[in-house]
Amino acid sequence: MYVLLRILKVDPWLSVVGAIAFAFSSYFFVILEAGHTSKANAIGYMPMVLGGLYLLFRGRMLLGAALLALFLGLEVAMNHVQVTYYLGILLVLFGLAEAVRAVRGGTLPDFAKRAGLGVAAVALALLCNLGVLWSTLEYGKYSTRGKSELTIPRRTVLPAKACARRVWTATTSPRTATANRSRSPCWCPMPREGPQVQWAMARN
Repeated sequence: MYVLLRILKVDPWLSVVGAIAFAFSSYFFVILEAGHTSKANAIGYMPMVLGGLYLLFRGRMLLGAALLALFLGLEVAMNHVQVTYYLGILLVLFGLAEAVRAVRGGTLPDFAKRAGLGVAAVALALLCNLGVLWSTLEYGKYSTRGKSELTIPRRTVLPAKACARRVWTATTSPRTATANRSRSPCWCPMPREGPQVQWAMARN
């Protein structure tokens, strides 16, 4: 927070007070006690990333790009996708606001140059953490945040022969199977896991 306040040209002593107030806010005590250390670290880097982006568009372009790449890389390295996602929304909104400001002020060439450096800084920060992001993507499929377990059984129309064959294997009476074999396309749900095959409806 101190870095962001100094970039915004706040008095140094007031910046120290603001940084201490931010560090000892009640939310940090709550999430640290719950064990969300990566979330706390990710939130701690958010002001510095915003400061680097602000400096990139409003001040020293190269220094701002370097700070943006550095602090965003540290932010992503904390491996808390939720907080990084929220930060990304703020960065995009700030960039759109700067684009509108450039259009109104007639400074599009300068904005394009600064935006290009910003994109390069973001790409560098992501590439430095490619291993972390890739492993998180693979692991997420098997976690509680992966594929939903709330599925609806699908129904499909099967040809008469295929349907009769499946009815034959699902029944124990040859007479019932012979009668079912004469039925023409039937509605059969996809079989569920387990030894029993359940049929929803059949029609002549």
